[in-house]
Amino acid sequence: MRLFGFGTVPMMTRQLLLFCVAGICVAGIPPFHTAPRQVHLALAGADAHGHPTGMNVAWFTAHATGASTVAFGLKPDALTSNATSSSAAVEYLKGEGFHHNVRVVGLAPGTQYHYKVGSAADGFSKRFTFKTAPSPAAMAADPAAEYNVAVFGDMGYLDSTARPMVIATAGLVKEWSATVSRVRLETLKDAGAYDWAWHLGDIGYTDDAFAHHPVGFFYESVYNDYMNWLQNLTAGFPYMVLTCASRSSTYYRLTPYSLPPSLLYL
Repeated sequence: MRLFGFGTVPMMTRQLLLFCVAGICVAGIPPFHTAPRQVHLALAGADAHGHPTGMNVAWFTAHATGASTVAFGLKPDALTSNATSSSAAVEYLKGEGFHHNVRVVGLAPGTQYHYKVGSAADGFSKRFTFKTAPSPAAMAADPAAEYNVAVFGDMGYLDSTARPMVIATAGLVKEWSATVSRVRLETLKDAGAYDWAWHLGDIGYTDDAFAHHPVGFFYESVYNDYMNWLQNLTAGFPYMVLTCASRSSTYYRLTPYSLPPSLLYL
């Protein structure tokens, strides 16, 4: 099992740092400040009946980069199609990084695609794979066809061993673990038991960051680590959320990935 993003410097970042010294990087490996991280997908687009026709692809970079681009294709060594956002990456909080969002629509249903994210100027991520949602016609034609969802909520980041609680009052408990749920999601993914995930809220328990670090602002760093922790899940299938009240940039980052009513047919 591969768990990304333990601590404030994600695993992906540590790997990239091995290739980058004094700003000189191996060809194709972006430097730390422009390396795409937190790659995650969401169902996107809609046909005449409201059924999804593609994916929203989102990621994070520590600094601003060139155009936000998704290179994709049907073969891993032939990412010959490109989708580029018409908008610049968004910096929701000053100094807290940039968030990229590209919509890739018009894709064939029930089809596996390979992709990478980034920009020609600043480099691309490693290659990922996703499969588009099947068409309703295909589902109706095959009684054995399935498109399964994992539904969960209230999942924090790591556990109280890795992230001890300094404050444990007013409903905050001293001993807890999100690793159990994370391992279960990984196990089900490896078994092919679900095709997309619906997270019902309380994402990463970022609101509790103060209980781990009473002095300073750690909300964003906790959320960043949580998203890197899930990247090997969220980069491979849609990770949708139920929008709820939240603070900081968590609300704004995840609002585009909320489940619209038209997708409840699945």
